[in-house]
Amino acid sequence: MLKQDFLNDTIRRSVDSGLFARGKRFEAFLKWWEEMVRYEGEEDEAPDSRHNLRLQILQEIEPVILWAPPLSYSGLATTGRADKDAAMIYLSPMLEFEPMPSVIHTICHEFCHIYLKHHRHIDVDGAKAAVEAGLGHGGTPHELEVESLCTKLGFPKAAKAEGNSYLATIVNAYVKGKGNRARKMLSDTLQLKWE
Repeated sequence: MLKQDFLNDTIRRSVDSGLFARGKRFEAFLKWWEEMVRYEGEEDEAPDSRHNLRLQILQEIEPVILWAPPLSYSGLATTGRADKDAAMIYLSPMLEFEPMPSVIHTICHEFCHIYLKHHRHIDVDGAKAAVEAGLGHGGTPHELEVESLCTKLGFPKAAKAEGNSYLATIVNAYVKGKGNRARKMLSDTLQLKWE
């Protein structure tokens, strides 16, 4: 698949199916794609290995549909995917509240999973070993492989800012005065630290 075909096909399928609309996640996808195809060398220079790897991924990746539901969706019932021939990437509405570099990294991270065919099989043993070692989800072999590829592509994981995310700050303000039960429920559900 040529790089322009990848952009048009991914956007067309996703937008036409009603699963991907304007917003921070859409803009982050475009920024990620622009960086993936950008070449910084001189015209007479051979592309570097990073640029070649980026183009290889865009040419070899299978068709993808991006699913970025609006924050207003509180649930969804469906009979299946919009396109059975395409892999699907879910982009949480919570990404709208995260810094742009974090959203771009998430998009790169998920596309790397598709490129590496992680969606085709689940590494149960690797996940179990990571949990037993106290490493959590980020310590699984699939996650470590994806983060390594993201770094090679020039999209390393952004350092987390100290404290809570923007969303956690809003939730903190909301539950002030709501009582310990509401705080405990939200803390458990959203894995938040309270101020």
